[in-house]
Amino acid sequence: MQKPSLKLLTAFGLCIVTSLGNTAFAAPCAPADTKMVGHYYLEGVMEVGSELLLRPDGNFEYALSAGAMDLAAHGCWSRTGERVTLISAKQGGPIDIHPVTTMSNDGTGSPESMIPVPLVDDFSGPSPHDSVTVAVGRIKGTEIHLDFVDGSSVSKVVESGDQVVFTHAKSSAIKRVGIKLSFKGEALRWFDNNEPSRRLFLFSVDTSSLTPQAFPRLELKTSGADRLVIASEEMGQGGTYVRH
Repeated sequence: MQKPSLKLLTAFGLCIVTSLGNTAFAAPCAPADTKMVGHYYLEGVMEVGSELLLRPDGNFEYALSAGAMDLAAHGCWSRTGERVTLISAKQGGPIDIHPVTTMSNDGTGSPESMIPVPLVDDFSGPSPHDSVTVAVGRIKGTEIHLDFVDGSSVSKVVESGDQVVFTHAKSSAIKRVGIKLSFKGEALRWFDNNEPSRRLFLFSVDTSSLTPQAFPRLELKTSGADRLVIASEEMGQGGTYVRH
């Protein structure tokens, strides 16, 4: 099975970020055994892909994909003798929305490798069709609002696809863009526009806080210099994480 990515799973318009690597932990962890630090991949389990990242500052990041199920965890890790223990931090937190201005490719050529990068505006200049496009990813039911400098406003709801096009948008400059995600408890959030000629808006939406927690605690046993064997019975599937 193909290894899951701990990078950004996104394509043009499909700007949903599930990045493990930018997580804000609830409390600092104690520095851990540097001999065990590294990036591990699960081996020996059919139809399951999993990665484990052990950091020298005592933080860990974990992802598992099995069929349609995706799990994740982050928190603190420590080593005592042959045992490596992972203690997960509490899941949850706000869904982050970040405006981006262009997309770059990481070199693999696949749609999943399109990564949003905040660079200088590449989309200045008026649109010949006077339309406005807002891309927020395939999150059905998301509300998109446009406020214009002349005081008028328009709105649409994402029904399908990964973007909304206002085909008959007013020629007045856009003052701000509002986004209300369709997830429970989400409020309308506004983003000011400082470029009057802009007609294309891209947003990355970090939904990693919605991913179910993989485990509250996981015990691993060292096996040589680069292997960690799952020792916790609750994980069930067994297997070995090998450092690469």
